[in-house]
Amino acid sequence: MTQAGKVFQLATLAAALFLLPWSAAAQSPGHLYVTLLSSNAVAEVDTSTNTLVKSIPILDGTVEYRRAANPFRQKYPEQKIIGTVLADSLAFFGVGEYQNRFFLEYEGRRLTDLGETLHQLLGKKGEAKFHLVEQSCSALGDDE
Repeated sequence: MTQAGKVFQLATLAAALFLLPWSAAAQSPGHLYVTLLSSNAVAEVDTSTNTLVKSIPILDGTVEYRRAANPFRQKYPEQKIIGTVLADSLAFFGVGEYQNRFFLEYEGRRLTDLGETLHQLLGKKGEAKFHLVEQSCSALGDDE
């Protein structure tokens, strides 16, 4: 059995034992990288050297919207941007077609830099509670 076959079996077994989603991809000649996702990190391992290539913390995100009965909850790698959280929230709450009327708020502050990563915003915090806020039409200049 080839090295890749052994790694495939090992990753499948680890994923089954620990209920971890995983994927494998050859990213350079002779190297197979296996990515395992746990509840608090994504780990990428180079199987040719059995070394950890990178580990990315996973953050728990909660978005509350005052018109919704339940909040939106999602786990995100820390390198995800605020714009992704906003887009996912809009889709979850079914208001994506009105995206220009909404913004995210964190700790009482409106988030305007949608390219900012969760790591930049949160630092070492493992979770965040956002609020999806709808602007009034008059604030947008849409008086009808």
